[in-house]
Amino acid sequence: MKKTAPVPVATVAKAVEVAEEPLEAVEVIKIQLVPKIIADKSYWFDSSKDKVYEKQKDGTIGKYLGRYDSREQALVSFPDSDIE
Repeated sequence: MKKTAPVPVATVAKAVEVAEEPLEAVEVIKIQLVPKIIADKSYWFDSSKDKVYEKQKDGTIGKYLGRYDSREQALVSFPDSDIE
């Protein structure tokens, strides 16, 4: 009978415990997003700040992409002012 070498087993952390207190939301701001088509592509649009977000295939909100320039009718790269 032929002997086989033991197969190594990887250990994966299922949970990590931290000593810090959990973050607590101080304020919740709701943003109204509406669908907007820019250059034949569909996005989510925040008209209060002209922010544009990805519109995923399943309709969910993706990452922040930039701002909508209404004069040029184009999406422009612009840092997210809400990131701290």
